[in-house]
Amino acid sequence: MDQAVKDKVLTQYASTVAQLEVAPINYTNNDILTNDKHIETLYGGDTNLRDQHRRLVNYMGSTMVRFVISRTIISDYYAKNLCILSSLEQRTTFTRNAISQVIKTSVAEGWVFKKVNPMNNKETLILPTGIRIKLWEVYALGRFFAHDKSDIQKSHNLLKALHL
Repeated sequence: MDQAVKDKVLTQYASTVAQLEVAPINYTNNDILTNDKHIETLYGGDTNLRDQHRRLVNYMGSTMVRFVISRTIISDYYAKNLCILSSLEQRTTFTRNAISQVIKTSVAEGWVFKKVNPMNNKETLILPTGIRIKLWEVYALGRFFAHDKSDIQKSHNLLKALHL
């Protein structure tokens, strides 16, 4: 296959992915956080939940440390990995102080909680709260709708065909 065709397909896929990545945090009237038609679909009509989601997205979007740590905590939860301060420090290369600040704020906001590891009393687990899990599910549902409306599947299939 011609390299130019491969490059074009890869560029198309990368473009679609890039647009989908920013869709849920695009602060326009079409945003999942502000568009009234999404309040019922994504939030079950709960404007308070939408406001909490907006607060979390604004917080996470303010610095790379907040974004990465917040995403890693929820990822660890779903992957059933132990999430402790030292593991976050090793995997992210952020300073312990920066990570601790994000965790402290997240605990204060009710997005995560800390719990002593029953298997090792010297470790403190960092776990998402029920509201944080719910907000991730809303985000995932918003991503689903955005993917469903895009041509990501077509782009994915073309890229897959070229590389398998």
